[in-house]
Amino acid sequence: MTTWFTQLEDAADASELVAVARDYLASWEAPDLALIPEAARPQRVKGVDDIAHWHNRLVDCYCTGAALGANCEKVRDMLQFFSFAVQRAAEVDEQPRVTEREAAARLFSDRSVPRLFTSAMAGAPER
Repeated sequence: MTTWFTQLEDAADASELVAVARDYLASWEAPDLALIPEAARPQRVKGVDDIAHWHNRLVDCYCTGAALGANCEKVRDMLQFFSFAVQRAAEVDEQPRVTEREAAARLFSDRSVPRLFTSAMAGAPER
C-alpha cells in the first residue's frame, strides 16, 4: 500500500503534486473533514500556491489553539501532509532545500510565533 507521503515523494512535477493533494482531500470523510476548523479547512487545490496557502492556514489554526481535542489530531494529520507537500513543491521547482533553522522560521506566520522564539531564530540577544 502506497502512503500519501510516498505519493508526494514520487511526484515528478507540480501538476502531480497538485493531483496527490486533491486525492488526499477527496479521501477525507465528511465527518473527519468537519473537525478541521472552517478557516483552515481546504476547499480546493488548483495549484501549488493553494498547497502553500492551506499549509499556512493550518499552521495558524494549530498555533492559535483553534483546534482542540479530536480536532487537534485531525489538524495535525492534515498539517503534516501539507507541510511535506510544501517542501516537495520547492524540490520539484528546483528550489534549494531549506536548512533546519530556515524551516523553523518559515513554519509559522508572524502572528503565531512567540516573540522569544523569533528573537532566538534571528540571533538577537535575550533580554
